[in-house]
Amino acid sequence: MLAIFIISLYSIKHSEQKKGEFNVNKVLVSEFFMEEGNLRKNGIFYPIKLNYYKTEEIEKETGKEKYGIEIVKTEYQKDISQIDVGRYNNLSYNESKIDELLEIFKRNEVTAVGAQDCILDFFK
Repeated sequence: MLAIFIISLYSIKHSEQKKGEFNVNKVLVSEFFMEEGNLRKNGIFYPIKLNYYKTEEIEKETGKEKYGIEIVKTEYQKDISQIDVGRYNNLSYNESKIDELLEIFKRNEVTAVGAQDCILDFFK
């Protein structure tokens, strides 16, 4: 029996309220399957899809926009699909910095697990 775990994803644009403090928007920036050769080198023999989102939060008090990143990794294993989500909100007021970071993530196929170290290095 195929077991599927589903997390609600909004692929184009999604808005939500966070405790009345922020209005959060997220936009899908990139969606692709990781390269099969790289996966096989690491002993992984099933497809993995990565979705990268840019998040934008507008602070109610100041009206300032602050940007972040969300990474969704979907593993399509034989009998199960597993979804991991990493959210990194409020990383920068500079949208172009977030765009640059997302390009680095895409180029290097960064998952949610490795994202925190990459973010720390990027903003040093």
